[in-house]
Amino acid sequence: MLEHMLAQLMVAAVDGCIELAHWPKDPDDESSLDGKPGSSCKFPLHETSSGPTVRKILIDQDIHMPQVFFNEIIGFRWDVVSALLGGLAPRLAQVRAPLFLELGVYDGATALRILEAHPEVRYLGADAWDETHYIGCETCTNEFCTNLMDTLIADLEPFGTRAQLINQTTIAAIQSLPDETVDLASVDANHFTEAVVADVIELTRVMKSGGVIVGHDFSPYWFETSLGVLWVANGFRRSVELSADGTWWFPDMGIETDEILAAWPASR
Repeated sequence: MLEHMLAQLMVAAVDGCIELAHWPKDPDDESSLDGKPGSSCKFPLHETSSGPTVRKILIDQDIHMPQVFFNEIIGFRWDVVSALLGGLAPRLAQVRAPLFLELGVYDGATALRILEAHPEVRYLGADAWDETHYIGCETCTNEFCTNLMDTLIADLEPFGTRAQLINQTTIAAIQSLPDETVDLASVDANHFTEAVVADVIELTRVMKSGGVIVGHDFSPYWFETSLGVLWVANGFRRSVELSADGTWWFPDMGIETDEILAAWPASR
């Protein structure tokens, strides 16, 4: 309940920020950062935290607040993924051997729990395991990343061919997959706005009709991610589903995406 209250407060704040951003700016008022004299809209963005930065993204991409639904699930992101596989996403529950693609595996916490809880699931995890991809992690040296990957490979051995890893960047990994092969995809790699948007757009090609794209860190701690999710929701005309541990998802991402992508503005 507390997580939902915090998420609701953030959504309300973002909604207000969006409204401010779309106010006509007063050219005679130097303090009019967000379109209203004296107003301020500050969120933690990469390298800066200011009203003008947020306003530029919102205006340039014509972002408006989508419908947001909160789902009461207790636990962590893997519990939400498990719930989606277990019936929260009806189509996934009907698939005999769903393919779960995880972008951003790290230590495999989600992978191991899902494989254990859902013996029907086939798992494919993509991660570069490179220190340059773990921004802000002081301990993530190349040696540390290599150890992470080697440990996970050993941990996944009991699951045999059900579990496979791709040691590549997210975009390269997605591009290596055939069209319409993925039932459930998780976006939890690069958390910056443009990267989140790029991963989701690239995923639409490989998602099966009615597939679900889920992600992590829709929270004040990673507003870059939240902004990317809203950006995608606008572009794909989708509502946003939220739940525990900052987990977000879009249902039915494999439906009509070709038509939507064709109309997606070049600036996006």
